[in-house]
Amino acid sequence: MPRRQLAAERPDIQKSAPSTRTYAVYVLGLLTLVNLLNYLDRNVVYAVFEPIKRDLRLSDAQLGWLGSAYIIVLSLAALPLGVIGDLRSRRSVITLGVTIWSAATTAGGFVKQFWQLFTCRALVGFGEAGYAPASQAIIAQYYKGRRRAFAIGIYSVGMALGGVLGIWFGGVIAEQYGWRWAFIVMGFPGLVLALLASRLRELDRRPPPPIVETLRQWWRHGMHGVTHYVMPLAICAGVGAALAGFLSLFEGIPSQFGTALFGIGTSVGIAWTVCGSCRSPCGAPPKPAPSPRGHSTTFSTPRSSCCEPRH
Repeated sequence: MPRRQLAAERPDIQKSAPSTRTYAVYVLGLLTLVNLLNYLDRNVVYAVFEPIKRDLRLSDAQLGWLGSAYIIVLSLAALPLGVIGDLRSRRSVITLGVTIWSAATTAGGFVKQFWQLFTCRALVGFGEAGYAPASQAIIAQYYKGRRRAFAIGIYSVGMALGGVLGIWFGGVIAEQYGWRWAFIVMGFPGLVLALLASRLRELDRRPPPPIVETLRQWWRHGMHGVTHYVMPLAICAGVGAALAGFLSLFEGIPSQFGTALFGIGTSVGIAWTVCGSCRSPCGAPPKPAPSPRGHSTTFSTPRSSCCEPRH
């Protein structure tokens, strides 16, 4: 089929993301700001170790697990989520990740026990796992050649500043209002940035629908998406957390056993989620369909709210 005829039949190709420098700067600025928030939420826990230890009556070993919970889950989930970002939509991976880690950080201000806070910190790692691969892939689309290294350098500034500001702001907020408010204040802005990230345009994918339509689709298909993608992880992590909480009732059993059970449950949940995503219909290869003229064969790709085919 000639390219002009294909473009006439596929107007969405002509309406691809603008390649102007202004929009590229906006994309880089937004992703850098989200990366800054990424490290703010990641490091705020270190600023409130002492008040958390006193309030929840934790041991030094439990504090160590709180500090490393996110990195354990992030290490396990980074590669699978990066693959999902390439197969599906990087924008969707970013939006989902920012929403999860921001909600988990905010929820950390309402916990009452060690395993609850540990679960929140583990979910922070899961949300952050897919962000770096997907965001850098989008930046690489807008910045070519020598400009790409400069853009990645700006993006990386968020890591250093976020690491420092997370500990600083967390300490200041905890001193004035308590350690719980440090988590709440750090986590809530991410929900706004998640909405902005959902509007990003990928050069090799269809542009996002209008924001009203996006919110309508989230409302309409939200429970199905939560059930399909989050429920396996929630079930396995919940079972691990329940076993960890049960073991904490016995004084003779070290807390490391409960933490290990939770880690195993979270790992199984991540593997279950990734396998289910890769085997779902919208991740399957396109099926051949006859051309309207009957002279050639074209490929049709199933459309859904979570699957955006390449052009």
